[in-house]
Amino acid sequence: MIAETTALRVLILEDVSADAGLMLEELRRHAFEPAWERVDTEEDYLARLGAGWDVILADYTLPAFDALRALALMQDRGLDIPFIIVTGTLSDEAAVLCLKSGASDYLRKDRLARLGPAVERALAERRAAQESRRQQEILRDTTQKLQALVQASPVAIIILGNDGLVSLWNPAAERLFGWTEQEVLGTPLPTIPPEGRAEFAELRRRMLAGQALTGVEVRRQRKDGAPVTVSVSQGLIRNASGEVIGAIGMITDLTEPRRMEAQLRQSQKMEAVGQLAGGIAHDFNNLLTVITGRAELALHKVGEDGPAGRDLTLIRQTAERAAAMTRQLLAFSRRQTLAPRVVDPNQVVQGLLPMLRRLIGEDMELIPALDPGVGRMRADVTRVEQVILNLVVNARDAMPQGGPITLETANVELGAAFALDNPGAPSGPHVMLAVRDRGMGMDGETQDRIFEPFFTTKGPGQGTGLGLATVYGIVRQHEGWIKVESAPGRGTTMRVYLRRVEEGGEPAGPPAAGSAAPRGSETILLVEDDETVRQTAQEMLEMSGYRVIETSDTADSRRLAAQHRGPIHLLLTDVIMPGMSGPALAAQVASLRPGIRVLYMSGYTGDALGQRGMVEPDMAFLQKPFTPEALARKVRETLDDAPAAGGSR
Repeated sequence: MIAETTALRVLILEDVSADAGLMLEELRRHAFEPAWERVDTEEDYLARLGAGWDVILADYTLPAFDALRALALMQDRGLDIPFIIVTGTLSDEAAVLCLKSGASDYLRKDRLARLGPAVERALAERRAAQESRRQQEILRDTTQKLQALVQASPVAIIILGNDGLVSLWNPAAERLFGWTEQEVLGTPLPTIPPEGRAEFAELRRRMLAGQALTGVEVRRQRKDGAPVTVSVSQGLIRNASGEVIGAIGMITDLTEPRRMEAQLRQSQKMEAVGQLAGGIAHDFNNLLTVITGRAELALHKVGEDGPAGRDLTLIRQTAERAAAMTRQLLAFSRRQTLAPRVVDPNQVVQGLLPMLRRLIGEDMELIPALDPGVGRMRADVTRVEQVILNLVVNARDAMPQGGPITLETANVELGAAFALDNPGAPSGPHVMLAVRDRGMGMDGETQDRIFEPFFTTKGPGQGTGLGLATVYGIVRQHEGWIKVESAPGRGTTMRVYLRRVEEGGEPAGPPAAGSAAPRGSETILLVEDDETVRQTAQEMLEMSGYRVIETSDTADSRRLAAQHRGPIHLLLTDVIMPGMSGPALAAQVASLRPGIRVLYMSGYTGDALGQRGMVEPDMAFLQKPFTPEALARKVRETLDDAPAAGGSR
């Protein structure tokens, strides 16, 4: 069996060719297959030095130069070739000098049997050195990448040794806590507040016990003493023996996520309160329908003169005030009916200025700061006027000693930065209406609650707590946004943002002239599950000359529609009833009475019912509470103008 040979490129620096031959013979004996060249001058040596040799075998002394010179020339070229000196005689001092200079080995010519092993050893050492350099380069590259990652990381990264001293503090840690790297390296962690020392000691105990941590929420402090809530994940650093020698902490600032969560909870709370307010207003409207209606009916019988008439008038007026409060609740819950049109915000503000000046009194100055180039907005003018009025009243009440109130308009573009600070806010071109005062201002806790119904900072009897709740509801129903900027002792600015449009303004239509309530003699099927509301509505209709068939039950109403002998001209029905909705009932009655007109009524607004898919925009609708006159007008209008059930205008 022929032994495998190893190819070997050999440069021989030797002036005696016979000695070179002996070296080659010895290499072949050790299973090397040499490809070789022999040189004996410095010029030839330099010419062949870069030819990719595996090993250089050099006589120590040559006629023109020596091995140390040859070794130095190789090193100057930056070459890494095993360099073995093979010589006739060599003193110990010279041998040591050769090895110190970088020679791989040396041996005497009379002991060439050592040449093969010496070459093998030199090649192995070079391979090991090359691998070591490669690993060092990888380590260097990895270290540089890790350093760049640590420096660029948005997460604060801190390394603590077992002694509790800081050994790494990246720029994100500096931004989060305020201390520079120079201030903290080699010192105990400065971010632990006094009340957090026990908790930090427990974290260190876990670290020393070899426990990693993930997402632990803790309180820390900044350099200026301000508290900050952070999430800490901790990895362990071990030495080659597996012993824990420190920990690396990755720290995330939770201030912004917690603020966003708080805003979301606030938004959800306001939505829930709005739904509750809308439900209360619906039930209250049913009660007010009876109170208002009965007062009107009684006044019709006894007249307004005399004690009974005055009492009934007072009852009616009080009920109207209560109805106004329910409208505010409905505004907060975004269940008011809107009549939007394209308007100039400056004209809206300027039209209110005379009334606002009378409202705030002579000890206050109203300063309009209106942008002449402000764009148009599509809004219900009456509701926007209510927003401005309520905000100005709020500003007035914040300055009991008087002061300036500024009304401002401007074009703004709501972008990503605004949305980031105001989750849920709209984006794009908007008109801003702002009311600014220099009053007492508000703390954060108060700001979180100012839009809640019935929340007020005023004394008993000085406010209903519905003014700003109404503002909030109107703005949100317009798909706008309201932002509060305030601090104790620094005044308050309320900014309302409504979407800007490019259309021209629409003139307001003239109000309808007043006239006597219309009458009729048609037959009306009245369906209302609330008995007191049903009885009141029946009397109102009969007072206006109509014949009324009434029932509280949807199934019974279908029976009455089928069995009644004679025409039924109008179905007057509540929208939300047990068992069946008003529109579903209307469809069934229409199948029995083709051509019947339908008028819906509800304590909810038409907009709110439309959002729930209960009524369509072209359906005739009457909002509770209503007066006998309002009912009579709407019934007459529906009979004369409305389409048959299931039709459209």
